[in-house]
Amino acid sequence: MGIKLDNTDINGLDVVSCSYNLRKDLVTFVDFCDQNHPKRGHRNNNILKADLRKIAKDFGNKDVINNLKEHGESNYIDYIDNLAHKLKLIGYDTEGMYAGYHSSEPSFPDNYIEVNDFDFEKYIGLSPFKQDEKLLTAIIFSDTDSNNEFHSTNYHSRLDEFRSWNSRALMQSIRFDIARRQMLDILSRLPAGKWYSTQSLIKYLKQEHPFFLVPKERKYDRWATDKSRYSGIVEVRAGDVSSYRSGIQINEKDADAFERVEGRWVERFLEYVPLIMGFVDVAYDKDFSTEIYPVFNKLKAFKVNHRLKNYYQKDYPVKATLQPNFDLVVEAPVYPTSIAHQFIKVCNVVTEEPHLVLRLDKQKVLKFHAENTDENIIDDLDELISNPMPANVRIELKEWMGQTDKFVLYTGYDLYENNSTNDAVEQKHVINKKFSLVKDGQKVYDKLLVSGKVPVLINHKDERFTLAPRKSKTIFATLGKTVEKAKTRQRVNIAADTYIVYSIDNKNFYKELLLRCMEKKLLDYYDEDHCTIKFNKKLEKSVSEVIKKLKADYIVSVKS
Repeated sequence: MGIKLDNTDINGLDVVSCSYNLRKDLVTFVDFCDQNHPKRGHRNNNILKADLRKIAKDFGNKDVINNLKEHGESNYIDYIDNLAHKLKLIGYDTEGMYAGYHSSEPSFPDNYIEVNDFDFEKYIGLSPFKQDEKLLTAIIFSDTDSNNEFHSTNYHSRLDEFRSWNSRALMQSIRFDIARRQMLDILSRLPAGKWYSTQSLIKYLKQEHPFFLVPKERKYDRWATDKSRYSGIVEVRAGDVSSYRSGIQINEKDADAFERVEGRWVERFLEYVPLIMGFVDVAYDKDFSTEIYPVFNKLKAFKVNHRLKNYYQKDYPVKATLQPNFDLVVEAPVYPTSIAHQFIKVCNVVTEEPHLVLRLDKQKVLKFHAENTDENIIDDLDELISNPMPANVRIELKEWMGQTDKFVLYTGYDLYENNSTNDAVEQKHVINKKFSLVKDGQKVYDKLLVSGKVPVLINHKDERFTLAPRKSKTIFATLGKTVEKAKTRQRVNIAADTYIVYSIDNKNFYKELLLRCMEKKLLDYYDEDHCTIKFNKKLEKSVSEVIKKLKADYIVSVKS
């Protein structure tokens, strides 16, 4: 069922869209914690400033970086930190300990952030919709009574708060999670892309859902003398802002009571849940002056985005294509967290908006393939992309992957050199007939002594190797005099090769020539931006044969 609200003109208003990439930054934050295991503050349990600067740099958001420089803290990073903890993606001590009888505040010694690998991998493996579902649930449910639109602001907030004094009973009476869900449901029924008056939304709620927020019957403190429905919610005149308890009590019988309470909450809701999720854009009055606080009727308009429609339809279409220039283009209604997390290890980020564009990087591919020989990047890309992989990209990736050799690094083992054919030593990893790896060199040494052998145990220092005793039976260097060899002139042979570089002025011809030459592995280097190829002069005849085949479609002349 549709909802009719008043369209409005936003000329002269200050339009705000979500400028933070919550989905990306959440995963970036967890990755940072996984790689760095940051320690939290001993007294306040906050992330240390040095790590805040690194995190802000990883986020790549200028607003976060500038805010951190100006204030020495970041509400946004704190929000991401709390959200990651709420989702159980990370863990750390939140209770602390009291150091002695005179401690009034807890302290947090040696409190490091640890990543919950199982939960994080499970989250990354979810579809974009399922990820958003978990995100939204975590954002909608408040941890405390005070964490609500009346009494707290988020990193996107421009509107001020109500005073919290004497309002606890009222806050405990309100199911903010249900109210937020209901508001999102109402917004989802509005056409996307149109600007609506916030006051018309408040008017609709007053007529159709007057008790959507503050219940008709609510809780009261047992000592409460004022048991009116809005008790605990007060306004303050501009001159009385510094007075803690003074204020104007809002009476339910006032004609504009709903606008002054629920109406203010609606404005603050719009700049919270739907804005930080990218579900809406909002428009503010440029003049925030007022005689009564908190400010009211300053968030003038809002616009529903298609992203909210996608969420309610559970439809997050993702399309990925791989371009001949090695760009992986991912089109999606929200930031494709899983795809980015998987391929950022082999790509550089070109852009994140409006679509994610990643460019395959040779050095990253080489490093990743060397460390993960069981994974095949080509197969992963083939499974993801909707278009056939460009032939030149496939050829290059095979070349890159072929340049890496597999090696295994063993830690915590000792090298055992066996000079006997009938040793009974347990050998964990046999290298060849003479060498193997053992878990505990000292135990092997003791066992050989008991068996009547004369073993040698050598402990190397971090800065250099230790030589074996003189006359030891080993292939390694031993203590003893070294005979200086007579200096002899060394023979050097220099092999000269001549290379040819072709610069081509026709882009279409260049692409066809490049592809065919790459298939035949004729090139040493090419530059697509300048349409050049480089090859060994010995292969000039082969390149000429390729060009000859293209002359059916092109008039070609080669000039020196």
